[in-house]
Amino acid sequence: MATVYKRGDIWWVRFQWRGKEIRKSAKTTVKREAREYLAELQSQYRRLDHGGRPRIPFEQAAIAYIEEHVSRKKLSTISFYQNCLSVLQEEFGQNYLDEITRGKIASFEAKKLRTLSPARVKHYRATLSGLFKVALNHEWIDANPCRDLKPITLQNARFRFLTKREWQALKSALPEPWKSVAEMSVLRGMRLGEILNMKWADIDEITDTITLPDTKSGRPRTIPLENAVDVLDRQPSQTGRWVFSNAKGRPFRVDNASKRINKIARDVGIKDFTTHDLRHTFASWYVQRGGDLYRLQLILGHTGPAMTQRYAHLRVDDLRETRTKTGTLH
Repeated sequence: MATVYKRGDIWWVRFQWRGKEIRKSAKTTVKREAREYLAELQSQYRRLDHGGRPRIPFEQAAIAYIEEHVSRKKLSTISFYQNCLSVLQEEFGQNYLDEITRGKIASFEAKKLRTLSPARVKHYRATLSGLFKVALNHEWIDANPCRDLKPITLQNARFRFLTKREWQALKSALPEPWKSVAEMSVLRGMRLGEILNMKWADIDEITDTITLPDTKSGRPRTIPLENAVDVLDRQPSQTGRWVFSNAKGRPFRVDNASKRINKIARDVGIKDFTTHDLRHTFASWYVQRGGDLYRLQLILGHTGPAMTQRYAHLRVDDLRETRTKTGTLH
């Protein structure tokens, strides 16, 4: 119980803090001033962690993480981390670092895994863990709560692509600009982040190609636009910097775009779908049409043939189906 009391002419204050009794002199002969001192002292102690250090809010640690870990990286990487931190801010922005426990992190990840891919949620964990590592360097915390969490299993073996009927249903339901964004992925096999960061300056109208300067591999790649030119031609504004941008002229966030497209896919009855499956759809249909695997590797930007090779069975399955139906191989 918090109270003020007198010792001689001087008022003192007394209150409980995490099982300990705190007694301090208010250094005043005025009871009102002693009560004000008690309220301020209690507020100060509430801002201390269990070790008696000042409690650091999540936002302060996020700023330190950007300044010390992210700021020297390339612009696309900075944007990626800022997007991750924005999502984490929505969840943990009202917390001090010592309040962000393993249980809270696990609950956050479980919620996100209902609508996002394991790879995306793993990015959030990696960003949060990096933030706590910076906090450890500053001695703001004693331990990184991301350690010893249950590993997030990536579905690298996932092989899901849309049927023609599913794609038509999704395309019909998607409003702009998400319809065009999805079409760019299905027509050209681009990652969602690559599409949302497309700039008009990167498009060569003479050769009908686009150069993607910031890719997952870290190396630029140039791909032919082919029938995706029609998608670009119908964009309402071609005077801004980005092909797809919001009302403020800034590119859309990947997580927001993914969430919107995934929701609409669920609404039209498409199950077990993530936006990355649009890229799988391009590659699968490309191989089924007889496309060359080496050229597909270049278009997709795979650093080696292993990732592209997983699409090879589609051509074999097509041949097997043809043999079964006709008895001959055409």
